[in-house]
Amino acid sequence: MSVIVDRAEEVKAYLASAEDLFPVEPGGPVDPAIFERLHLANHRAYAISYERRDLTEEETQLILAYYAQAKPTADRYGPAELLKKLHRLEYHCWSNGGTYTVQGEDEEARRRLVVSTALEVMGVGGPFVKLADFGFMRRPTLETFEISSRDPNLGHLDGIYLIDGKPHPLEGFTTEHPVAAFQALWGLHDACQAHWTIEHRKALEAEARKRGIL
Repeated sequence: MSVIVDRAEEVKAYLASAEDLFPVEPGGPVDPAIFERLHLANHRAYAISYERRDLTEEETQLILAYYAQAKPTADRYGPAELLKKLHRLEYHCWSNGGTYTVQGEDEEARRRLVVSTALEVMGVGGPFVKLADFGFMRRPTLETFEISSRDPNLGHLDGIYLIDGKPHPLEGFTTEHPVAAFQALWGLHDACQAHWTIEHRKALEAEARKRGIL
């Protein structure tokens, strides 16, 4: 993979687009500060990937200072477009070495942002919407939410993610309570991603042994 840094002006356009869709305010479910934190995490992933180091304190302050005075581009994105931009930004917060630079409270804030955006995308009776690599949700009816690890964009390769040959217990979880639905979705995603990471590492080690590298 490669890490691309979104310019401060582009991230400010994501912020402006979010403000057009739902409340974005300090102390609220979606705090505008998360955009700044994601921008910084994006820069950190780039430095770790290509310079094999983290940002210095001076570099961090310069990035934050530039972001503070930057003006958004003229671009404005609808819910589906903004969600894709947020997924892309998340992807570029992973370093080439597998370091994810969004942690703790910042990750929780990022997830709240994704949830708020996804709610604007989901139409009643519509298709599953991607919130995470192993987390998709749809609204079969106005009152119900259904989650799955199944990626509907994979066509004939589409399938529920299996852990040791079995679906996760939360696969297909359906509820009338939005908070419970989103909590279950992140639980499903985290469990599947953790399993995938372990299996991927095993596969890489097996390939290395086959080639005589280990």
